[in-house]
Amino acid sequence: MIRRRDVPMRADLPPLWRLLIIGIVAGVVGGVYGIGGAALIVPWLTTVERMPVGRVAGAGFVTTFVSSSVGLATFAVVAELGLGHARTPRWLHGIALGAGGAIGATLGARLQPRTSVRVLRILLAAAAIAAGIRMW
Repeated sequence: MIRRRDVPMRADLPPLWRLLIIGIVAGVVGGVYGIGGAALIVPWLTTVERMPVGRVAGAGFVTTFVSSSVGLATFAVVAELGLGHARTPRWLHGIALGAGGAIGATLGARLQPRTSVRVLRILLAAAAIAAGIRMW
C-alpha cells in the first residue's frame, strides 16, 4: 500500500483573489442547487488548501449565512415578480430547518475541538460522497 507523505497544514490564509474565485464558484453551484456555499468551500479549504478544520469552520458559517441570505432574497423577489419558475420561500419550513441547523451547529462547534482531524475529514468526505451519489 502506498502511503502519502503527510503534508503539514497551512498556517497562513490563501490569497484573497483565490478565496474570491472559490467563493464565486461555490456561490454559483450553491445557487443552482440551493445549498450553502460552505458545502463546497469547507472541503476545498481543508483538502486542497490544507487548512485545519477548526480554522475553516467559522468561515463556513459566514459563507452559508451570506450566500443563503442573498439566495433567499433573490428567490423571494423573482417569485414576487413572476419571473422564471421560482416559488416564494416557505418561511415556516425554512425557519424550522434554520432552528435545527442552529442547534446542530452549536453542538458541532462544541464537539469539533474534541474530535480528531482525521475523523472530521472522514466524516466530511463521507458526507460529500453520499451527497454526490444521491445527486447522480
